[in-house]
Amino acid sequence: MPLDITVFCDTLQLSQIIMSLGFTIQKGRNYFSASKRYQHGRIHLLFATDEHNSLYCDLHHDSCLHLMFLGTDYEKIPQMLFDQEISKAFQKNGIEYHVAGGFNWFRRKNRAVLQGVRLS
Repeated sequence: MPLDITVFCDTLQLSQIIMSLGFTIQKGRNYFSASKRYQHGRIHLLFATDEHNSLYCDLHHDSCLHLMFLGTDYEKIPQMLFDQEISKAFQKNGIEYHVAGGFNWFRRKNRAVLQGVRLS
């Protein structure tokens, strides 16, 4: 299953949950970037408020050497981490979410974030 995730909470609440799982968070111009070291690379979570006032999240694994979509796992490792940690933290905190999206770079919504198109 792909890991474009819509989360129904505010950025502060999501940030607190993600930091409790060991992620560090940086604020970009119109998005947040959370990451943590994981299996010879990092888990990277990009999130921003979308047009419906929910949070759009992109979860993927970057290998140590990667360039945009090369060396990036959008399926296996992110799905495992989401099932084992993130979804449980959402459920524990009463956060509703919906998992959807694309398996590769060309179908993903985060392409718009990185190309400068604002989500909100």
